[in-house]
Parts: sequence; structure tokens; C-alpha cells
Amino acid sequence: MENKTKSTWLVLFIIILLFVAGVSGYVWYQANQQTPAQPQTTTYNQLQAKVNQQQLEIQTLQNMLQKTTTASMQQSTEVKLIEIEYLMHMANLILETSQNLKDAEKFLLLAKEYAAAPEFTMLHSALTKDILSVQNTPSVDIEGAMLRLEIATKQVTNLTLFPEKTLDNKNTCNNTVTSPANNLTQNIWQKSLHNVKNALARLVVIRHQAVEPLPDPNQINIIKINIQTKLQEAEWALLHKQNRLYKAALLQAIDWVKRYFATSNQTQMLLNNLQELRGLDLEIQLPTLVASFAALHNVTQDLSRQQTAETKQPTQTTAPSTTTPAPTPAPVPTPTPSEQGAKLL
Repeated sequence: MENKTKSTWLVLFIIILLFVAGVSGYVWYQANQQTPAQPQTTTYNQLQAKVNQQQLEIQTLQNMLQKTTTASMQQSTEVKLIEIEYLMHMANLILETSQNLKDAEKFLLLAKEYAAAPEFTMLHSALTKDILSVQNTPSVDIEGAMLRLEIATKQVTNLTLFPEKTLDNKNTCNNTVTSPANNLTQNIWQKSLHNVKNALARLVVIRHQAVEPLPDPNQINIIKINIQTKLQEAEWALLHKQNRLYKAALLQAIDWVKRYFATSNQTQMLLNNLQELRGLDLEIQLPTLVASFAALHNVTQDLSRQQTAETKQPTQTTAPSTTTPAPTPAPVPTPTPSEQGAKLL
């Protein structure tokens, strides 16, 4: 009896072990079938987070690039304005000092090239008008006048005194009136007196002419030096745009040439040259660059206001819209075979 009872309990125990083993195997199989999905979900979440982070970094870089480009454009505009202002000041300085219209025009044309951008439309138009004004202003050929004065200074050295005038044949001709040979009424005394007069007329010639005393050779050299000094004074006045002094010096030189030297071809050429030089007018009405400087001031003020507005405006960075995936539920812990057997018991 006892042996049957032991056998029954042994069989029952074996059946329970087999049941527990079967249940454990089934649970283990189900656990192996579900675990691969969990790593895939985790990997997807990690990749999505990395993509979102890279999108944020790309957006940040784009914002930085846009700010850098805007700052570079503004800096380029400021540099152009500085260059334009420098060229305009150089042109204005030339007009006020040397009055060289050609050099001033070159600086203004270069400034106009820098102002060809669309944001400088008003400044470009003002520069165009001032350039036309400079081109239409009559200019004085300073270099040509200086060269002609140098030539006149050298010509003074070759001037000569008044030449001796030749005797007039009409004044030295024999003005005798011969009486007819057949004049029977003329006596011998009248013939003799007439012959004496003719003889004296051939020996002595009386001319009524005002004769100026000839200057000493040393005085002639001093006169030439004085004329050359006046021409040099005219050169200085020409360089410094002293119109009254320039004309006065040339007038004095012309007067001395006419007074002391012969009226020859060389002297006449010198006088014509000096008269033409004296006709130059150094007091010309120069154009002003008021319109261009006013347009430059307006452009500078507009740029300053634009920079101030951009500084006050808050920077807005739009982050990309990212959808956060739903949290994955935590996996249910799989009971071990021993725990399942304990529950069954």
C-alpha cells in the first residue's frame, strides 16, 4: 500500500515537472519572439533624435550665414561710401586750390563708377550733373601759358636798339630850279648865287626830327633784365591765379619793349605773344559740388537708420517642427520557470 502511494506521488510529481517545463518553454519562446521589436523601436527613436538635432544645427548655420551675408553687404556699402567721399573731397580740393578742371573731372568720374550700385541712385545722378558742370566750365591752359612765357623770356635777350634811319631821298635830292638857259634877263650875279646854294645843299642836310638819346649798353642789359623779371612775375601770378598782378606785369613788359627796342619782325612776334597772354582771364567761375555732397549725406543717413532698425529688430530662429514619437511601453518582465512553478503550486 505504501509502495502504491509512493508510486502515485512520484508519477504526479513527474507530471507536474513536465507541465512546468512545458509552460517555461512556451514563455521562453514568446519572449524570444517579442524582444527583436524592442531594439528596432529604440534605434528608430535614436535616429529621429539625431535627425532633429542636425536640423536644428542646419537652421542655426543658415541663420548665421544670412547674418554674415547681410553684414558683409553692409560693410561693402560702407566701404564704397568712404571711397566715394574721399574721391569727392579730392576733386573739391583740386577745384579750390589748383583749379585744374581735368584732374577734378577724373576724380569725379571715378566716384561715379563706385556709385553705380542701385542704392546710390540719387548720388549717381548728382555726380553726373556736377561732372557736366565741370566739363562745360572754360579752362585756362596753365602749362601752355607757362611755356609761352618761358619762350618770351628767352626772346628778350635777342632784342636790338632802334636802327639808324636811312636818309629820305626826297629830303636829299637836289631841289634846284634851273632857270632857262635862254633867259636873257637873268644876270650873272643871280646865276652865281644859285650855284652857291646848290653847292651848299649838297654839303649840308638839315632835317627836323626828334632824336632820342641812345641808352648805354649797360642800361640796355638792365632793361632786358627788368623785362625778364616782369615776365617771371607774370609766371608766378599765373601759377597762383593772381589775375590783376598777372596782367599788370605783362602790361609793363609790353610798354618797355615798345619804348626801348626796334620795331622788327622779332620784336613784333614778341609783342603779339605778350598781348595774347595778357588776354587770358584767370578769374573763372568754378563749379561747386554742393549737390553731390548733399546726396552723399542723405545716403549716409539712410544707411545709418537702416542699421539702427536692424539692430533693434529681435532675431527670430524658427526651429523645425519635430514630432516626438510616443513613448514605448516598458516590456513586461518574463517570469522565470521557477516562479511559474511556484505560482502553479
